[in-house]
Amino acid sequence: MSQFILRNTASVTSSTGTLTVTGMQSNNPHIFVISNTRSTVPNRNLQMQVTANGTAQTGNVYTSATDRIGSGNISGNTSTNWLIPNFIGTGVSNANAILWCYNFFSTSAKSHFTYEESSTSYSGGLMSHQTSGRYDTTQRNDGLHFFIGSSNILSTEIRLYELIR
Repeated sequence: MSQFILRNTASVTSSTGTLTVTGMQSNNPHIFVISNTRSTVPNRNLQMQVTANGTAQTGNVYTSATDRIGSGNISGNTSTNWLIPNFIGTGVSNANAILWCYNFFSTSAKSHFTYEESSTSYSGGLMSHQTSGRYDTTQRNDGLHFFIGSSNILSTEIRLYELIR
């Protein structure tokens, strides 16, 4: 029988620039549960980069596709991070998500993820997104580094679980 094991919890309760959550120690699937994320400036997106030994990995090696399933060949859509589209802000605006991570701890396969998010936008509207992405470098990764471009994280809670089968 499969079970979820809590590996790490991190939270932000006052304005901060970044949040790194590590704890991946096997090649089992891992799940990040992201709750009540708010930014200090309206109309911003949560962004993330993989970590290796707790250090955010930079470079133009992040690919992703949003709002569709079966993105086909996404090798031409590269960036320096993964953008999680949610347009969060202050006040009633917040985002909640589940992020499934695969092959993050592998040294022979590229890390990839699928993400589903539901949020209340900075303008009060309801939104939902599905995103998939791949880290185009084969290396052992141990977590994710979260940040909001041109803003700070005002609040969030992120829990990392490992799926044991």
